Amino acid sequence: MDATDAGHVVAFYANALERACVEIPKPDGSARARGTEPRALEVRVAPGHGGPASTVTLLFDDGDLVGYEVANDDSPSSWSADRISLTLPTDALRDVRDGTATGTATVMSGRVGVDSATIWPELAELRRATLGRRFQRYLAALGGTGRDSAPPASPDTSQGTDLVAVLAAPNGADGVLSPMAIGRTRAAALLSVDLGATLVLTGGFGAQFNTTGLPHWRHCLRWLTAQGLRPDRPLVAMETRHTYDDALFLRELTDTRAIRDITLVTSDYHAQRVRYILDLILPEARVHPVAHPALDTAEEARLRAHEAHALGKTVAATVLFGPDRLITPLECSAIDAGERWRPKASR
Repeated sequence: MDATDAGHVVAFYANALERACVEIPKPDGSARARGTEPRALEVRVAPGHGGPASTVTLLFDDGDLVGYEVANDDSPSSWSADRISLTLPTDALRDVRDGTATGTATVMSGRVGVDSATIWPELAELRRATLGRRFQRYLAALGGTGRDSAPPASPDTSQGTDLVAVLAAPNGADGVLSPMAIGRTRAAALLSVDLGATLVLTGGFGAQFNTTGLPHWRHCLRWLTAQGLRPDRPLVAMETRHTYDDALFLRELTDTRAIRDITLVTSDYHAQRVRYILDLILPEARVHPVAHPALDTAEEARLRAHEAHALGKTVAATVLFGPDRLITPLECSAIDAGERWRPKASR
């Protein structure tokens, strides 16, 4: 595939779509009258050198991919009157396929264009359709199964370990945990005791949650120790950067260890996006949502609005690139509290 030519990129998508479903003919208006017209997601592929753009339109109903249509600027999509439109630079697809960027990071960074930021919550409504049977065939044809290679033989889990993982939330510049981080960490620690499970602390560094000199999980461990909640058994620390990392690191752990059950503890406003990512790459895991009754109403509304946008962007990344993959291999090392997983340092 010539990833610099819009026509070749659209042909790449069209080939994957053809293997998953059939091209839908021009609408005749009857579907709209019945209220059954599929929702159209138009992907406009823009070449980096300024040549002509081409378009592929994916059509969804409530539960799956139902068809597609290919058009160019001279023959616009017949479904474009009622559609969500994304603009994909060809170099963005190249970077994801080359492994220099993840699909979600590409969308989150703004490299994928949209008509209006208000469409992200609308895209979030397509999440169930991107878990459908035809859409999964499309992902397989796209090469985006979510795994870099065939997974290793599953370890015998009959004598395996249960995990309870707490997903990172912000801490201050002084390392003090936010109310969301405290709520999640307390709930996960207590649940791990109830279940006899190993506690997993996540969170490394990131502008959105931790800009201190220590990884977020260290601040959580310090808080647990001060509260008398530090587990007696060794724990697992994962220096993750975001929600997708949390799921990918945990999947890596399940590929190499005998793990029976996994529960991810997060805030209730975050749980839907976590569940979606897990359905893509770690469907056997469970989500344990935590409410924050003391959270200010305006702040909770802001967080829920942020999540609606983030979920929509995650859905867009799935459509365009498939589930995220680990770009950098992980390494595991012993620490005073148990073991630590983090990306391998480049040499």
